[in-house]
This record gives sequence, C-alpha cells and structure tokens, in this order.
Amino acid sequence: MFAGAANAAVVATVPLGSSANYSVLGGSTVTNTGNSTLAGSLGVWPGTSITGFPPGKVLAPATTDKTNAAAKNAQSNLTAAYVNAARRPLDATTAADLSGRVLQGGVYAGPTGQRSGDHQLRETPSSRARMTAPAEVAEGRGPQ
Repeated sequence: MFAGAANAAVVATVPLGSSANYSVLGGSTVTNTGNSTLAGSLGVWPGTSITGFPPGKVLAPATTDKTNAAAKNAQSNLTAAYVNAARRPLDATTAADLSGRVLQGGVYAGPTGQRSGDHQLRETPSSRARMTAPAEVAEGRGPQ
C-alpha cells in the first residue's frame, strides 16, 4: 500500500492497434446511464447490445460500431494488447481505495473490489498505466 504518488519504472507502450480509437469497447453489451460524451468510437463485439446512446453522444469523426468488422478487429487488437500487458511484471500493488492517489506509467495490481474516489493515471506517449484485479472492478468517478 502507498500514499500520495506512486512511481513505476518506465514501461514500454502496450500496442493497442485499432482499439486505441475507442472510448468504450464492450464484449457483450455497452450500457450508458447518463449524459456521457465520447470523443472516441463506441463499439461492441461479439455482443449486439448498445443502450443509452442517446442520451449519450459519440462525437464525429468517431463512430458507433455494433457487431461489425471494425468492432471485431478492435476487440482482436484489444485482446492482443491485454495479453501483452498481462505478461509484464508488476511495478507496484495498490489499495482498493485510490482516493487522492496519482499513478505514474507502470503496471499495478490491486485487490478485488471497487476502485473508488478521485484518482489519476498519469500517462505519456512513452509510458502507460495498467491496473489489474483478480475479479470484476467497478471504476469510481475520476477527475473531471
């Protein structure tokens, strides 16, 4: 566990391929419950359900890709990126509550549960932050 900022070693960028163009990319369903505005694309594959758009918005030139070739390719790229990132060694272990934490680029693991509170992942073109947990994670509201 740590307080304040956490620094990890400089980590090579995970190649995201076409999945980098997506703000939200779901496997079975995507559900929006508010007035979300996405600057990147919205997609789902192999599932078929996207709900809550509208009121949610996808800003041009981003697209909504529902069970099409673009979404399938992005999911494939995302899976490859996950496998790439999952093979990397951990730089630090975090607490479930990330309130007030600033995480630099690196590979972090945490316990099962909600990551609550305002927190920041500081990423640069040469470093990314990756969070892993042993089960489903519900993300809290990040900085606005």
